[in-house]
Amino acid sequence: MPLISIAGPGSRLRVSQAAPDTTPNQFTFTDQTGVALSSAITGAAITVSGLGSGQVAPVTVSGGTADINSSGTFSTSPGNVANGDTVRPRVMSSGSNSTAVSAVITIGGVSDTFTATTLSASGLTDISLLALHQDFESTGLSLGQIMTTGGIMDGTVAVLDNTFNYSGTRSGKVHAEQGSENTFEFGFYYDLATYLGYKPVKGDEIWIRFRSRMPAGGSWASSTGLKWLRVSTETNASGNLGAVYSVLDPSGRWVGIYEGTAMSYQNYTASTSHAPQVGVWETYEFYVKLDNAAAPWRFWKNGTLVGEITAYPSLASATARAFSVAWCTYWNGGEPGGSGDYPTVDQDWQIDDIAIAVKAAGHRDDTPHLATDLNGYLYIGM
Repeated sequence: MPLISIAGPGSRLRVSQAAPDTTPNQFTFTDQTGVALSSAITGAAITVSGLGSGQVAPVTVSGGTADINSSGTFSTSPGNVANGDTVRPRVMSSGSNSTAVSAVITIGGVSDTFTATTLSASGLTDISLLALHQDFESTGLSLGQIMTTGGIMDGTVAVLDNTFNYSGTRSGKVHAEQGSENTFEFGFYYDLATYLGYKPVKGDEIWIRFRSRMPAGGSWASSTGLKWLRVSTETNASGNLGAVYSVLDPSGRWVGIYEGTAMSYQNYTASTSHAPQVGVWETYEFYVKLDNAAAPWRFWKNGTLVGEITAYPSLASATARAFSVAWCTYWNGGEPGGSGDYPTVDQDWQIDDIAIAVKAAGHRDDTPHLATDLNGYLYIGM
């Protein structure tokens, strides 16, 4: 407010203006512990107060970024704030366990530090067929529980079956209706967070293995190929980024497909001799290392390496992550109501002994639980 000073008779009237108050009250960000490795970690917002009426103060960040009023635009210099505005900090967490990363956020000369510390190595389950090992035996699960825990898709289509079993006394049976897409009725799907309490990130490795039996008279024919095994990925804000696939193409070749930043594909092999056979149990396994640079994908059938692809990434960005693994889940060439050209026949496939393993970068080494193929590659194996 103006200050008026009168010194006495004959003095001049002096009017001066107080300096504007652009210094906010002290604020405190809430630190986070046990966060995922190599992930964007956003802190809870603070609300700015204590500035002079109509005044603003600049926000700057060292060691991370921030946004204003939950705009979603994170920057080291996101702009100016007034009383009542909110500020959220963000850091990229460490790629190592039990490691802290900090950002200093300064508003009008007042600072606080936001720190995110990664989870400890003991926080992840062993890799010994750890994420899941579903053999459809009497593990205390009823049929309905198996359906709802993320495994076989649809209780009205999938059943437990003791006609053909790879091991034990029963298997899962999934039905494909002639001409139908069979969406979320044929195949299996597992949400990784449900089984790991964790979504795998850059540097992590994933193996999926299962046994299947195509019936006599069955057919794997489709219009553009069956998405046989896949690892689906997302942004760290759960926006779908596509998947990495091992696809059975219409000719019987196995093809690797990445649909992240751009659709890319390559044959694992030019041979068609590895296509599914009718009336016998066969074992399939898919391996992916998660990386936004070129990373290996491998595909095995019956314990033999069909091929390896190393030319493409498996993540669209360094902060993307995997959220699910699946086999098929729908049939290319089918149509709603069964009016499509594929599948060419009604058929029941048996599946058994599903295993999913994840090795998280920076976590303890449980790879002794995995086998080694003839090429020296780790895999779940036969």
